[in-house]
Amino acid sequence: MMPLIRPHRVEVRHRVVVGRDEYGNEVADWRVSEADVYMSAERATATEDGSVGRARWTLVAGPEVRLERGDRVEWGGRAYVVVVDPLVPQDLFTGAATHVEATVEEAS
Repeated sequence: MMPLIRPHRVEVRHRVVVGRDEYGNEVADWRVSEADVYMSAERATATEDGSVGRARWTLVAGPEVRLERGDRVEWGGRAYVVVVDPLVPQDLFTGAATHVEATVEEAS
């Protein structure tokens, strides 16, 4: 269910394998794109002094947004990392993806 708020414009950095090095190891690069997503606070932890520590967010995007665990999302000057394999629910009748849900945490 999409919240009744305006989406946030974010920059998505998706890791793609572009080849292999001389030892056979994967060589990766980041493919950067922009997307309109909804961000909702899931939970936060507090530090000993009472300030907010690490926070988890739920990101909801359209089905065209490709996300995988380890991808990065930049929003509001901060970087977040996808920490769990995203959920892509499918329409019961058509089988088409309806949206993408991902759990993200601020990158350290």
